[in-house]
Amino acid sequence: MGPGEAETWYDGVDADCDGESDYDADGDGQDSDLYGGLDCDDAASLVNPGRGESWYDGVDADCDGESDYDADGDGFDSDL
Repeated sequence: MGPGEAETWYDGVDADCDGESDYDADGDGQDSDLYGGLDCDDAASLVNPGRGESWYDGVDADCDGESDYDADGDGFDSDL
């Protein structure tokens, strides 16, 4: 282990000694939900609980688990 060492994500070891979380592979500041965090897609830095939602693109960008096709929040998907 040491600076410049390759990181093996999710093993609990900071192999590259950068002090960053071993459970945040995409570097967005949110740990993967598979390891106790809230990031629902740890391979995409633009998808995490701190993001705003871009409606109707099919991506749950804010990781809230709600439909991406229900912008008004009425429980019904848009037919657009």
